[in-house]
Amino acid sequence: MEFIERYQKYNASPESLRLLGAYLDKVFVGPRCVKLHVNSFCNFKCVFCWYHSKFVKKSKKKKALPFEKFKEIVDDSRIMGVEQISILGEGEPTLHPDIFKMIKYAKKSDIRVMIDTNLSIHPKHLKHMLEIDLIRVNLSAVSPKKHGFLQAGGSDKMFYRVLKNLKFLYEIKSKNKLKLNKPVVHIVYILNKYNFKDIDKMLKICSKFGIEYVEFKLMQANSDTSSLILSPKEMKELKLLIEKLLKAQREYKYRTNLYEVLDIIKRSINCDRKTVQFENACYNRFFYLNTLASNNIRCYTGWYYVHIDINGNVFPCCNHQQFLVGNIYRNRLIEIWNSDKFHQARIKYKYEINTDNDFWIECRYCPLIKFNKEIDKKLQRLRNKNV
Repeated sequence: MEFIERYQKYNASPESLRLLGAYLDKVFVGPRCVKLHVNSFCNFKCVFCWYHSKFVKKSKKKKALPFEKFKEIVDDSRIMGVEQISILGEGEPTLHPDIFKMIKYAKKSDIRVMIDTNLSIHPKHLKHMLEIDLIRVNLSAVSPKKHGFLQAGGSDKMFYRVLKNLKFLYEIKSKNKLKLNKPVVHIVYILNKYNFKDIDKMLKICSKFGIEYVEFKLMQANSDTSSLILSPKEMKELKLLIEKLLKAQREYKYRTNLYEVLDIIKRSINCDRKTVQFENACYNRFFYLNTLASNNIRCYTGWYYVHIDINGNVFPCCNHQQFLVGNIYRNRLIEIWNSDKFHQARIKYKYEINTDNDFWIECRYCPLIKFNKEIDKKLQRLRNKNV
């Protein structure tokens, strides 16, 4: 009680209450971020996509989250102290018929909005995107021809539209520098055997359009797209290329995640196996197998994140979907968040992860390892203060 009273006395922020919850194995506030899939249809056919790649044999049924259900999720999020709604899709979110209403409703609730998009939206609708706080653009090609092959299903023209939209966002922000610091624009570049040699060209494109950050991601594949994963030889070639770039341009340390990618590559190269096929109820997945300094990982995502897929299934983690804790079509999000089932998953993530066990092996690819280490440090400082 001493901890709780102290935090209440000083009117602790939601972030402080999350940390306290992770420390005491309790829940005092909602997650920092709700990741929400709003639709499953797309106008692109990215070859590396789990759902819409031309290599994927089974087509995806078209589904869309009803606007009323979205409003319910936002209302619960506001009550719980959620800071961000991340609008995702097993397709292109901007194709959802109510997407702009969704953005406006979340912003009216004083919740930060992030969206993943291919930015192929028609320029006349782009003004609606200015309300968004963070736009993450999947741009994984550096030329019209390569973009047509890798992403746009054969159309070279879409590359020019994406660049035109990036230019519009950059010019709007440049004209309103003192009044408008959003939307922040990040580029997501999915590394595969067809584009890994072009990362220096992508960085030049990003500099031209004032992109704040570039996230390079080694592609995760399913059994249909595994042929696109880099070979051991290509991994070594990519390693040399990244090392050369980082040596030449120190700014890339801050504007990209190239150091993290380099670390993954080094660990993967030192592995007995380059990739592992992992099967669960959702999909077959191939991913790069990191060696870790320790397999004793403590994961705190259960206090900070919620992932909701297109079927309304709720998970504490987007990467390791073994713990289904509820469904938004059966219960409200706030009920699921505070349920015993969700809390049991939180505790398992915190105390039971062992990456030598095949059940947890996918955690070796976790994109939140750095986040978990930062939370660990904060919790250690909290322990030291109260010894």
